[in-house]
Amino acid sequence: MKKVAVFYQADAFGLAGLEGAKMALTKRGLTPVALGSYERNTVNIESAVNTITSSDAEAVVMIGTYTPLAKFVGLVKQKKPNMLFDTVSFVGPEAFAKELKDDTSGVYVTQVVPPTYYSALFDGVRNYTASLAKYEPMIEPTFGGLEGYINTKVLAEGISCLGKT
Repeated sequence: MKKVAVFYQADAFGLAGLEGAKMALTKRGLTPVALGSYERNTVNIESAVNTITSSDAEAVVMIGTYTPLAKFVGLVKQKKPNMLFDTVSFVGPEAFAKELKDDTSGVYVTQVVPPTYYSALFDGVRNYTASLAKYEPMIEPTFGGLEGYINTKVLAEGISCLGKT
């Protein structure tokens, strides 16, 4: 696959993702075949849909939040049903899938943490799910929750180490 577009939220987060996508493509001798963006806190994605579906893109790297990205995927699939989509963990994969009404074919989310059902393999996952079951048993484990748990553990350990110097 060599024809990749980028759809991003027009703010610092989205621009950082855009630059990362460009760097990854450049390493492979590629450039984005189309760029589309939307303003943060909106779902005004129609212009980006038109730009990207008018290109010869085979896949879209997306950087943003789940509601506008889900709307974007739905509209693009109407015009180009074989398009592939990839986004980063920030999207919140559970909410994103729900927003897509579980029509997740061709949609990929990169994660920085393992799935929560890998508790037998990873201490961090096991500790997260055990803590959640103990303190908030009504809340289901999520990728975002695990990522936040690990970040908090790292921060707490860093603060603890500061007290020792």
